Amino acid sequence: MGASCHRGEQNSMNKRLEDIRRFWQTESISYGESPTGAHSDPNIVALENEFVVRNLEKHPPSRLLDIGCGNGQRTRLFSECSREHTVGIDSSTNAIEFAKKIESDRLRFLVDDVLSPGWQDRYDFDSVVSCRCLINLGTLDNQLRVIDTVARRLPTGGLFVFCETCKNGTETLNILRAKLGLHAITPTAANLDLDDEPIMDFVRKRFRIVDHRRFGTYYFLTRCYYPAAIAPAAPDPKSQFNSAAAAIERAAMNPALEPYGRQLCVAARRL
Repeated sequence: MGASCHRGEQNSMNKRLEDIRRFWQTESISYGESPTGAHSDPNIVALENEFVVRNLEKHPPSRLLDIGCGNGQRTRLFSECSREHTVGIDSSTNAIEFAKKIESDRLRFLVDDVLSPGWQDRYDFDSVVSCRCLINLGTLDNQLRVIDTVARRLPTGGLFVFCETCKNGTETLNILRAKLGLHAITPTAANLDLDDEPIMDFVRKRFRIVDHRRFGTYYFLTRCYYPAAIAPAAPDPKSQFNSAAAAIERAAMNPALEPYGRQLCVAARRL
């Protein structure tokens, strides 16, 4: 009975992961060479990019690995901080086809899967970036396994920067949105928002946190204030309001609003 249940769970997980891969194969074609990838809000991507670059500039890598690199546009930006070379990997062959168009002597792209055995030994790196790779791994166990693999492979002091969506921020936003008569935000079916507490507890045992942002001011303004103010009209993620909200996030981030942020952006150095 136990073995049968285990096989059933494994088959279900394999199907889940295959569905995720199939989804991103299709999405990769639709967003092509877009600098924001599949994200509909360019300001979120810009804020994430600034977070990653700021921390890479503070702790310059020699050999950078970008896991879940998509079409490589953001990897190219991050690679400017690397002193030697940068590699981007993604399980989507379609995404890597686009990425290979921007390869150079110091920037390479390869099809690979961070859930495959020994993937970490195929690359030489001292810093790792993940922008929405972890949320596409299907389960919390898989997310923790990849974080642990990164930690074990990085040298002492090596930098790990990840920008992912998170469960707590989504729930906090949705509580307020409900009070404002707005529908709940639901993650894309392929995504599993990071569960903040177990993820951060796990990270702190292996890394020293050097930077941590949620972009709560931006999310509060664009996901609560703006849609409530213009309802029933639909908000435009490329609106002037969103651009102004991003400028406010940069200039006057309010710590009290951080819990409303759906992003979990963390920069950490290996203990």
